[in-house]
Amino acid sequence: MKESFYIGKIFQIEIRIHYSWFLIFFLVSFSFAKYLIPEQFPNHSQIFYWTIGIFSASLLFISVFLHELAHSFIAQSQGIKIRQILLFIFGGIAFMEGEIENPSAELKIAIAGPLMSLFLGVLFFFSSSIFPVFKNLAYLNFGLAIFNLVPAFPLDGGRIFRSIFWKLTKDIKKATKLGVNLSKIFVIILLFWGFYNIFNGYLLNGIWLIFIGWFLFQAAQASYNQVILKEILSEIKVLDIMKKRIFLASPEISLKTLIKRYWLTHQDVFPVIEEGKFLGIVDFKRIKNLKSSNFEKLTVKDVMIPSQKLIHLSPTENAYNAFTKMLSFDLGILPVVENEKFLGFVDRNSIFFIITLKKLKNLI
Repeated sequence: MKESFYIGKIFQIEIRIHYSWFLIFFLVSFSFAKYLIPEQFPNHSQIFYWTIGIFSASLLFISVFLHELAHSFIAQSQGIKIRQILLFIFGGIAFMEGEIENPSAELKIAIAGPLMSLFLGVLFFFSSSIFPVFKNLAYLNFGLAIFNLVPAFPLDGGRIFRSIFWKLTKDIKKATKLGVNLSKIFVIILLFWGFYNIFNGYLLNGIWLIFIGWFLFQAAQASYNQVILKEILSEIKVLDIMKKRIFLASPEISLKTLIKRYWLTHQDVFPVIEEGKFLGIVDFKRIKNLKSSNFEKLTVKDVMIPSQKLIHLSPTENAYNAFTKMLSFDLGILPVVENEKFLGFVDRNSIFFIITLKKLKNLI
């Protein structure tokens, strides 16, 4: 993910920070240092205020991280692998590999985050008798828990309500639609509240509420679209949509030879095959960054991406799994491999074509 950077792993979960996080971290530190801390500790230096402000902001974002980690641990206990936690301007998000298969699992995963925030709020509140600044963090964690329990996607409250509707209706599509409609009601209230603030002179508060409302509206609609997308793509196997007529590359040929072949085929990615075994791929995006003087010296084997570093698809997987893998790893094409034998490629265009056909079919 180009807009974020890697900071480490916890229990095989990759932790990344989005660049937008630094903006909100500065704003929160500024709010602590300029307003909250001076009220609690008057007549101190600016260095003191900023030190406590940055320390408090750091603890707040550790709290947000623990909120997401709670979701992740419960998801893993339900058999869902968590690939990554991303901290960004709105807080955090955990990226799952796989789908939640039943309402009970969704309820457990969704409620874990707010429960963690409530626990941290209580912990900070009782610690505030020793460290008074912790009272701010207690209230912020309580606020985080309450805000996340609002019944709107993609907040935890929206997922909790969907799990309840899912349990009652036995239909995730219907449950998601009910959840989205509930989200839209909340968004309308939020928008009216935002405009009310603007008309009463609280411009910044009003703009912020409208911005959050717009974000929640988009996210709610995206949640419903995802369910529809899963319904369309889950019925189709990778084997049925993969591209089989592909020019292959031998690991020993030079890049110059491969480039000549590229100009004839206009194929961007070449599978590297030796004695029927899939070794990896050569992507022309990488070759373009090399000096042309090296084209004679280097072979395909020297520049290929090895098979073990690639995300593979099985021919029996459904198209929805393929699409989620592409999105999760920001890839446009995935190889289909079975018993180390290359069978073909699936790209985003193939999947978009299926979605377009389905939409046209519904219109006819």
